[in-house]
Amino acid sequence: MNPAHLQHSVPTDVWFSFTGSAGQAIITKDSAYLITDSRYWLQAREQLDPNWDLVEAGAVNGPKDWIEWLVVSYIGIPD
Repeated sequence: MNPAHLQHSVPTDVWFSFTGSAGQAIITKDSAYLITDSRYWLQAREQLDPNWDLVEAGAVNGPKDWIEWLVVSYIGIPD
């Protein structure tokens, strides 16, 4: 899988139903992820389509941000 980090000027509600103002979308061939911090976890759980996985940045035992998640999840460098 080749993940692609999307940073685009299109509003997030065009890509998916999450309307929060902070988060990163990472889309792979097989999956789609939204990485956001604790300010938006509840909102993301309520708004995301079931095809998206929420990654809770800053959670206990979780990644601190999208970069750490990407490195550990896809590149395979342990934290």
